Amino acid sequence: MVFHLGDVSFEKDRKNLTHTLRRLNGIKHIVWGNHDHGMKTAILAADWHELGNLHEISVPPEANNGRGQRIVLCHYAMRVWNQSHRGVWQLFGHSHNTMKDDPNLLSCDVGVDCWNYTPVSMSQLNAVMAKKKWVGIDHHGVRE
Repeated sequence: MVFHLGDVSFEKDRKNLTHTLRRLNGIKHIVWGNHDHGMKTAILAADWHELGNLHEISVPPEANNGRGQRIVLCHYAMRVWNQSHRGVWQLFGHSHNTMKDDPNLLSCDVGVDCWNYTPVSMSQLNAVMAKKKWVGIDHHGVRE
């Protein structure tokens, strides 16, 4: 299962983009990014399982070394999200590795430009998130 968190391509040739996207492996989901709207027709033609602006998913324990994980997926980084105070992660891609990581938020920039232009696996995400500690910024907790 593959989730694309927006800005799928800067390709200008619609036919070539559709052809390339159809060749990608996995059950593909897309969260729209700000650069996707001009190529929406070409992207839509690429056999997506699900499309939207935000997804909330649950990774089952059997797919994550015995540990279930809820994740909020959005193109844009968030400071708070549904159940952020209960260990739910937030993954985003909009910033293209230009935003400083916050060790007090269970969020991560998963844009390919942050990960050597390869997809990010659950084991990689587990390693990153294990180094973080959620510290609330709203009424669910106050930063020190």
